[in-house]
Amino acid sequence: MQFKLWEYTIYSLQIAFIRERELNLSIVSQEIHIWKALYQNKMDSLSLLSQEEKEKYYSFRFEKERRRFLFARITCKELLARYLSCDLRDVLFLQTKLGKPFINSPLQFNYAYTETHVVFAFSLEKDLGVDAETINENFSIDEMQSMARIFLNKKHRQNLNRDK
Repeated sequence: MQFKLWEYTIYSLQIAFIRERELNLSIVSQEIHIWKALYQNKMDSLSLLSQEEKEKYYSFRFEKERRRFLFARITCKELLARYLSCDLRDVLFLQTKLGKPFINSPLQFNYAYTETHVVFAFSLEKDLGVDAETINENFSIDEMQSMARIFLNKKHRQNLNRDK
């Protein structure tokens, strides 16, 4: 079995920095770029969504879910446009049967969001996924055990208890 070493770089995204500069991004084979962005208001960007994206935006029940979707989608388009050296209006998302967005390009991407941040990952040619979780540092042992009883099978719960 042969393993290939991938290099990755983590960026903390300053939206104003991206918007204010004519910044082209580049990525090469076997690189993964990971971007982390703190939510900002992008309500002025609603016009940049396609009709299908607007329908999805309006399908969210709560305003904060709409704002998160809009921020993540527009920021992803901004980053993709920088990698592809095009206008963000030219970045058109397609969807897999499972609803995962993709573009017609060798550039692969994925994103996930929490209550406060969005994480984006980009690579060439290789499909990738990214996940983000909010960590509650005030989570008690009792709460964890309660969740373990709900979500873990007996064998996994026994392994947790064994590690004490």
